[in-house]
Amino acid sequence: MHELLKETLKGYIELKLKTGESLVGKVPFDSPETDHFIFLPQQNFKKFYEKSNGNSVLFDNIREYVMYIPLSLVESYRVKLNVVKGLKTKNNRPLPNWIKFYFKNNGKLGFLNVKYSLPGSDKIFDLGYLKIEDDELIMLPITFVFLSYAKEDKEIVKQTMEVLHDYGVITWFDEKDLLPGDNWQDKIEQSIEKADYILIFFSSNSITRQGYKNKEIRFALEQKMLKPFDTRYIIPILIDDVTPPRELREIHWIKMNDENWINKVLVSIGKEPINI
Repeated sequence: MHELLKETLKGYIELKLKTGESLVGKVPFDSPETDHFIFLPQQNFKKFYEKSNGNSVLFDNIREYVMYIPLSLVESYRVKLNVVKGLKTKNNRPLPNWIKFYFKNNGKLGFLNVKYSLPGSDKIFDLGYLKIEDDELIMLPITFVFLSYAKEDKEIVKQTMEVLHDYGVITWFDEKDLLPGDNWQDKIEQSIEKADYILIFFSSNSITRQGYKNKEIRFALEQKMLKPFDTRYIIPILIDDVTPPRELREIHWIKMNDENWINKVLVSIGKEPINI
């Protein structure tokens, strides 16, 4: 048997023909011919297997679903398997171990359906069919949000985090994400660097407070300076009737007592609003 046919019987294959056409599918069975082979395109899988029902059938009954391809027409081929070594994210962000992922293979070559769930939410979020890249990793199109706050505002920030989780937003919250033995300062700075957005919470109880939060804000402003102009990155959130610090007054803020404030935050970070 031709080497190509030996390979294709292992699983899925990507063919490039000398006509310039690219095909994805498989060889459903061996062919007695030495210069041709029978090829089943991916888009015909369902109809083919419904017709054959896993049993031997007359070729005439499945002829409409397959192609009869001369070996001389094949320019190159690549065997492809739905094998995944792992997941990756933009900027190589580490994935929190509290995210639960679900995978499903419906026979779509080179893709897996990926879903995930977050703590405190009974929802499962569907990322759709994601491509398995050449390094056998899947790039996750997920949003990371860093929550910066002072301890006086922790409870209301936790409530906001739970709402964000209910809409599939992955958050970094020190109480949840710092583990015993971590270098907490390095972890915080790395998480700010890799976050898509920084939500900074202010209240009349915390606005004048000294502490590490102020260093977080300055570090976030440094990161913003490295980003392209007009990049939305820092989003100040005013818990009550308070004026944000001078360093942030050029950035439009949102007040929690504004109508639909959480919807506006969701829109700002690229998520669908609840109902405006």
